[in-house]
Amino acid sequence: MSPTQTNKFSPGQIVGTVNAVRTVPPEEIQTAISRHLSGDWGDCCSEDHR
Repeated sequence: MSPTQTNKFSPGQIVGTVNAVRTVPPEEIQTAISRHLSGDWGDCCSEDHR
């Protein structure tokens, strides 16, 4: 996460399965977590967005 990033919520403890950690590059995991915490959930319907 970027030190200047503003999170919409506290993530709590972040864990991953062994296979996910082995398979997904660390920078991709970090980007996904950062996007999620900042409220960038990608394309989703309005119900999921709420």
